[in-house]
Amino acid sequence: NKVVYTLSRIAMQAGCAALRFQFRGVGDSEGPHDGGVGEVEDAAWFLGKLRESMPSLPAVMMGFSFGAYMALKVAAEDSQLVGLVTIAPPLAYAGSQPVPQPHCDWIMLHGRADEVVSFEQSRDLAMAMSRPPELIAVVEVDHFFHGNLNILRTTLQPWLAQRLGVASNS
Repeated sequence: NKVVYTLSRIAMQAGCAALRFQFRGVGDSEGPHDGGVGEVEDAAWFLGKLRESMPSLPAVMMGFSFGAYMALKVAAEDSQLVGLVTIAPPLAYAGSQPVPQPHCDWIMLHGRADEVVSFEQSRDLAMAMSRPPELIAVVEVDHFFHGNLNILRTTLQPWLAQRLGVASNS
């Protein structure tokens, strides 16, 4: 979708290699949806493949909605990531368990008018964490950032540049 494509373009503009993929059971991907178990394994596998092909580059995970929560779970198990970007993460997926705590810097962007993932619920769960993310609450923005994708670029380019040690192009 357009949020994922925008994240990919932002990463490439920051000098990163970007890999987009569809989770199991989505679009033309193979295999049935696995309730978040196999999807986390898939995301970690793709990260490993990128590291194999570019071992000297720092790694940042980015995700949107369900993919944001999968990226968060990977970041909670991976101590070598330099950053985590989550857009509208459904933190309620944690259920009765604590929200996974990433080892790296974490920024969370969420529209306050999100009609799919409750902003208030995700905000409350994130802010209750021992090391909460940098939360950017975007007023009057829905789940898919319709008409507001530029907010992602203007917010994330300098954030990524700081973590990657490069000059920002914003």
